[in-house]
Amino acid sequence: MTSDEYFARHIGRRQYDLVFLDGLHTYEQIFRDFCAVLPHTHARSEILIDDTLPSDPYSALPDPSEADRQKAAAGHTGGGWSGDVYKLVFAIHDFFPTLSYATIKQGKGQTAVWREPRADFAPLMNSHEAISRMTWQDMQDNLAIMQLEDRDAALDRVASGIFRK
Repeated sequence: MTSDEYFARHIGRRQYDLVFLDGLHTYEQIFRDFCAVLPHTHARSEILIDDTLPSDPYSALPDPSEADRQKAAAGHTGGGWSGDVYKLVFAIHDFFPTLSYATIKQGKGQTAVWREPRADFAPLMNSHEAISRMTWQDMQDNLAIMQLEDRDAALDRVASGIFRK
């Protein structure tokens, strides 16, 4: 079943300590999934979003067939496929100031999100439309927004934010 069906039928009234989002690799779907699980988290919950750091512009395309076609045309190999999930990090940055996050820079990236207001909140784009139109190069030009960290440093930040409460 799709994640939309799952959240509509099965998530219920429970609250979760940990949510792992790894589904259809499109910004629109991951944004809906994120919004669907947010009410089912509590002050010490963590949301872990998979595949937030595509390695190249081909891996960042939302359509896997198009990504494969363009990779082949360019003679590019490797990199896997992440889709445009990275855009969710920019949406969290711009529209969820009460959430903190860190992106683990190993592999295709995972972004951990927890409830902790960001003191330095300042939207970058302040537009869902601008975020939805982002390219891989736009992400590279604004890589600081991703808050890249090594795995251990990111997990330490998450733990200090979650267990501070």
